[in-house]
Amino acid sequence: MLSQIFLFFTSLVLAGCNKKEISEMNPKDLPDVTSFQDEFTREFMV
Repeated sequence: MLSQIFLFFTSLVLAGCNKKEISEMNPKDLPDVTSFQDEFTREFMV
C-alpha cells in the first residue's frame, strides 16, 4: 500500500516536469485529431 502511494506521487511529480506548450510542439507528435492538428486551434490550448 505504501509503495503504491509513493509510486503515485512520484508519477505526479515526473509528469509535471515535462510540460511543453502545445502550440510549440510538432503536430506529428500530437494525437491525430482536428483540434490538435489545426495550428489556429493549438494556439488556444495551454
